[in-house]
Amino acid sequence: KNVRSKYSRPCDACSLRKVKCDLKQPSCTRCLEHGLPCTNNRVRKKCGPKHIHSKTRESILEMSGSTQRYYVPLISLKHLLPCLQVYQTWFYGVWPVVSVAYLMSKVVSTPGAAYSLSCAVSAAIIVQVTFLSSSSAKMMNLPEDVKHSTYANEAIRARDAINYRLHPSPETLLTSFFLHAYYINIKGGAPAAIVYLREAISIAQILGLHNSNTFIGKSLAEVHRLRKIYYLLLVTERFICIEDDIPVILEPSIPFPSLEDEEYSSLLTGFTELVKVFAIPDKKFFDKFMTLKMNENEYASFPSQTWIINVQQQLESIRVLSETLSIQKLNILLSKYWMKSLTWNISRKNNLLLSKASTDNTNSSLSTDYPFVMAKDFLSESKDLPLFAFESNGPGVCIKLLELGNSLADSISLTRDYSGFEYLSSIFALVSKLKNDITLPLHLYQKIENML
Repeated sequence: KNVRSKYSRPCDACSLRKVKCDLKQPSCTRCLEHGLPCTNNRVRKKCGPKHIHSKTRESILEMSGSTQRYYVPLISLKHLLPCLQVYQTWFYGVWPVVSVAYLMSKVVSTPGAAYSLSCAVSAAIIVQVTFLSSSSAKMMNLPEDVKHSTYANEAIRARDAINYRLHPSPETLLTSFFLHAYYINIKGGAPAAIVYLREAISIAQILGLHNSNTFIGKSLAEVHRLRKIYYLLLVTERFICIEDDIPVILEPSIPFPSLEDEEYSSLLTGFTELVKVFAIPDKKFFDKFMTLKMNENEYASFPSQTWIINVQQQLESIRVLSETLSIQKLNILLSKYWMKSLTWNISRKNNLLLSKASTDNTNSSLSTDYPFVMAKDFLSESKDLPLFAFESNGPGVCIKLLELGNSLADSISLTRDYSGFEYLSSIFALVSKLKNDITLPLHLYQKIENML
């Protein structure tokens, strides 16, 4: 039986005459015999049908939809689990919104939103851990053969495949949030981080998390989870408002999450206190602060001294329970004194401050030397916390420390009391120990460095 020879492409003349070409070079035998130029210049024609039939088009679209619903994950559970375990062990108290056990069960049974969220959490964790000292980072045992950008890109790809914008859910909301947490810690990632935070807030509003009526008929566990998600967004948005001049949207319009409803109540203690720190000043506080920041030489119509005193007293009443974990304890303490520093700074810019001699126990927070008290108290209350607690809270720690130092520097200039340099040096030394090349406010850093 003769085997059919491999298809060959005849020269232009043989093709036109539809005769066999022996393909000899530089000229085939037939062209040589007839004195014809032996060329190969014709354009290859398309094979197959020239138009797509309607039924074929429908089949292709159906296959495309099927591919989106059943896409192939690129990151295995082997690479997701270590990241999620680090989240559960070290960072659940910071972001207490994901049940790793439940998430893993969903990834195995029905991937999609759960897989996308797992990738986003992993990306955020890997970047957060880069702020730890090398010895602390090593004990986390995170995978080293997958880049953090791969996790983030996979989270985005997987979520796009399920058309998440048409199907908003707590999982897609949290994916946006953890993509924010990832990009805010990446050099040049602030614009993307803000977009993802805004997206998470929009999904929260679509789901009605700002409205207490939304929770009617839901289980206690689900209500508790959604409240935690809402207030995590509120805390994050208010911090970003101060640092990136973004208007505040969310209000503390629903009840705070309760420790009684939490499976890991000891881990949530710090979070509930942190929520209070950010919820005490109302939306007007952040709006006015942003106005002052954008218009340094303008006075903004701001509430009275009484309002300032009330905010400071409420912040002062925040207490950290002894059983609170060190990472959470540092976050609460630093956020509390950071917020108090911002409030004092607003008082200064609005000429609401009083001399030390004119104040008493009821209005001491309006004193020109009040930052001395804040710095002393913060350093005293945090002196026993390990460096790991500072590192674990990421680059936002440096931002808050420098704001605390900034108000102290202004107070030293106002009072001419140079005893404050001792506290200022201690705060600056803390900043210098931390990795802070991502979001460091250089103007504050240089201001304090020059004073010292």
